[in-house]
Amino acid sequence: MNPVTKIEFSSTSGNRAVIFGLSGSPDGMNYTPLAVTGFNRDMVIEAGITPTGFLFTKSTVTMDGGSTNNAGNTFYEQGFNTGAPTTGLPPAGSNISGGSPLHTFTLAPDYTTNNVLYVGNYEFVNGDVPGENTLTLVTPASYTGLSFLNTAGNGPVAINVTVTHQDNSVTYYSFSSLDWFNAATPFFTLNGRFDPSTLALNNVNSGNPRLFANDIALTSSSPVTSIQFTWVSGGRAAILAVAGQTTSGGDFSPIAVTGYNADAIVEAAGTPRFPNPLTTATTVTMDGGTNNTGNTWMEKGYYAAMPNSGLPAPGTIISSITQPDHHYQMPASYTANNCVFVDSVFKEANLTPATPATYSALSFLSATANNNVTNEVVMQYADGTQETNTFVSRDWFDNTPYAYTALGRVQLNTRTINADPGHTTTPNPRLYEAQFALGNTASPLTNMVLRFLGAINPTTGRMVVLAVSGADYISGQVIAVDGGFSTTSVWPFEPAG
Repeated sequence: MNPVTKIEFSSTSGNRAVIFGLSGSPDGMNYTPLAVTGFNRDMVIEAGITPTGFLFTKSTVTMDGGSTNNAGNTFYEQGFNTGAPTTGLPPAGSNISGGSPLHTFTLAPDYTTNNVLYVGNYEFVNGDVPGENTLTLVTPASYTGLSFLNTAGNGPVAINVTVTHQDNSVTYYSFSSLDWFNAATPFFTLNGRFDPSTLALNNVNSGNPRLFANDIALTSSSPVTSIQFTWVSGGRAAILAVAGQTTSGGDFSPIAVTGYNADAIVEAAGTPRFPNPLTTATTVTMDGGTNNTGNTWMEKGYYAAMPNSGLPAPGTIISSITQPDHHYQMPASYTANNCVFVDSVFKEANLTPATPATYSALSFLSATANNNVTNEVVMQYADGTQETNTFVSRDWFDNTPYAYTALGRVQLNTRTINADPGHTTTPNPRLYEAQFALGNTASPLTNMVLRFLGAINPTTGRMVVLAVSGADYISGQVIAVDGGFSTTSVWPFEPAG
């Protein structure tokens, strides 16, 4: 057999595709990784890059997610949403006034620590009995009535209230904390909420979420020392402030309390919604091509909370999910060029085997963005001959059959993880195989020229190849399937520096 020396890839359409590796086989049965040079782009986020696309540390609970799952929507401070800076809760320590008689509440003095009394069927680290939480008055005083600034997620929430007086007597009350969306007669409207897990600002200037004031009339004249709130039913509620009335029918004034048990408010100061874009870890992306923006691949370990999301470590040999006898070796490094990239502008790239050898078939581990991309591959041999094949690489989402799935991707602009990280529904993004037999099996393969021929989306399609696999000997017929090719095995290749 003539050794293969070079494979040239090309494309004439506007989409993009990636070749991650090559594999070859001496017998048409067992494919092993092919070491090559010629990777022309860095498309994979390596695990050592710090992910910062979430703000879990800026709150300990959310109104949507409870105390054990700090995800979903919660409050944010005015100024955090720079596009709508007057939305959200007023700054820490601010007064909110309204109603008749006049009610004035003072919000928690610091949004970087516990700033609400969170009432739900949860146990907190302060030792409270699940569902029972207490606010203690800084200065006990006699009141004819109390008012609670509150709201509920998945409400209404039924709450029992136990008021303890200085003479050790207790009085019992109850109220319903209304859901923070759409309930009538709000005391204050936030006009926006925030999801720390996705960095999404939601319902801005919508008339929601809403806060409410609930009053109780006291029957004891003994000074109030503490107020216990006990969850009865419903989702979860937040008590943001307490006010007191000293004469029947009079105004309600702020009451200073201690005992806030949770941080449900994302503060504005020193808390940018998005981190700086991640622009130095790659030179191209699947979504943005050479603009290096949008979504792309990541290495396993980049997002520690979901260690199975991403591509395997550099140099790892993987087996195809669909064809387990096809083996591919991932690029040797994710900090250097680690794929072959072609699109409508950068139409041609070279992959050079580290050690020229003879092969009877090749298989390319690839994927595209923005739908399918058609590619041409020119194999160049040591004896001066060459041959040409074409293959269609498929979009990295939802196509079948597929060889590998990364179970998640990273968005460079916001450093967020998406596309079902951890795989709970549909496994994406995906890598696919395209295999074909070689005519020259006597001369060593010295180079492969990859050319972009065309794409369903001519200007935005792009392809990457991450690995190549090869076979030394073909026994039996190669059958084309779904625009690609099906044989029995494969080989990997090493990236260009």
